[in-house]
Amino acid sequence: IAVCQKGTFVLAGKYHDVYKLNLQDGRWDMVNERSVRRDWDRIAAHPNGSLWLTTRGGTAENPGPITVFPPGDYECREIPGLTARDLAVGKNGSVWAIGSAPAGAGGYAVNQWRGRAGWSTLAGGAGDAITVDGQGVAWVVARDHSIWHCSTGDVLPLPTAGARVTFFNEDNGFAVLKLKVKGHRDVVTVVGALPSVSPGEWLHAQGYW
Repeated sequence: IAVCQKGTFVLAGKYHDVYKLNLQDGRWDMVNERSVRRDWDRIAAHPNGSLWLTTRGGTAENPGPITVFPPGDYECREIPGLTARDLAVGKNGSVWAIGSAPAGAGGYAVNQWRGRAGWSTLAGGAGDAITVDGQGVAWVVARDHSIWHCSTGDVLPLPTAGARVTFFNEDNGFAVLKLKVKGHRDVVTVVGALPSVSPGEWLHAQGYW
């Protein structure tokens, strides 16, 4: 189920149809024609009024292509170049999807729709589920249940309970931190100068290993 920008609910139904909630009478109106009946799996609403859906290619482990219903048009079209397990659309119109290509232990590759340029695969991104916030930043849940966000080409972790501030000097900003870092089972010690630091913040750092 998804919510359109104007507050309308849309639903990928059990019997291969797509419905929109009629706010006047509380009934569900079918969006797609009976001839367009597919095994819909996920649905997301674009701010321009279009509906983006994933399909199953026979089983849940065999995802099919992404399909779009343009605004005010019941004729759908397939988006080439990607089969997807999950997708999400931000308020700014950015479209993100978890593809079907394995991307290491984290899950499957994270992709962003670039319009005429097609799909762009985010380097280092992997997960099983995805959502997009109001600024168009994708939030991904990896297979190990860690949470990452994807912004400006970077894949950044959401700190876990294992991240903590070991030492912080408020006079000169010198800090010793213990952080959870992607690709490392144990926490990593980071030493440097910061204007401020609090538990629960994420950190993008550069330096010598």
